[in-house]
Amino acid sequence: FGSSESVSVAAALHGIRAMLHSRLFEDGQRLVAEATAEVETEVRQYPFAMPIYADGGFAGRILTYYTYAALLLVVFLIAAAVYRAMKPAEEKELKASETGDFSHGLCSWYENWKTSLLGCCCTPVRWADTTDASNSTRYWIAVCLYLVFSLIPLGIVGPYGVLVLAPSPLLVFLGVYYRQQLRQKRGMDHSTVETVGKDCLSWAFCTCCAVVQEARELEDEPTQPVPPPTTGV
Repeated sequence: FGSSESVSVAAALHGIRAMLHSRLFEDGQRLVAEATAEVETEVRQYPFAMPIYADGGFAGRILTYYTYAALLLVVFLIAAAVYRAMKPAEEKELKASETGDFSHGLCSWYENWKTSLLGCCCTPVRWADTTDASNSTRYWIAVCLYLVFSLIPLGIVGPYGVLVLAPSPLLVFLGVYYRQQLRQKRGMDHSTVETVGKDCLSWAFCTCCAVVQEARELEDEPTQPVPPPTTGV
């Protein structure tokens, strides 16, 4: 071939390659858009995935979060009422710990599946019962404190509009505060950098395990009768 013919062939090949790249790029964009739309549609139809309204922006996310939070609030309040009706209030006679620490390990939840199941599925209820039995605060006050502090969102918006939540710092503070009180009443080490740090890590990364551990700490303690409320004659 001559030089002019070589230039023509090279230009033709370059044009074909550019056309193929453009077609592949357009097809790829179309496939990604179709897949994304399909996944978003499925997520929005899933009732527990906390979907984000397409045109709501930040306000839509907050509205969606608190809509689900209100539903969870009602569910847990009903569960708390049923639990209290089935298990009347009782106070535990707290004795000094023989080891200076919790009697059960943080990850030994499998030793008592009933307490563990309740602590995982109805964490506010199980924790409130522990604080009430240890005479740290009343049952319903504890339930309300846990629910209010846990409903303050701290999270990020994941792919396809799913709100991924992390433990609220206020909830961690609440749990550590009453955990330190339980330590003090049981004669354990408390109010030190080490114990506060351990309790913060327990409540931040393994809340259910911490709640179950605190509940099991009171299981073997004797029960004191709760006097009935006095009424005027």
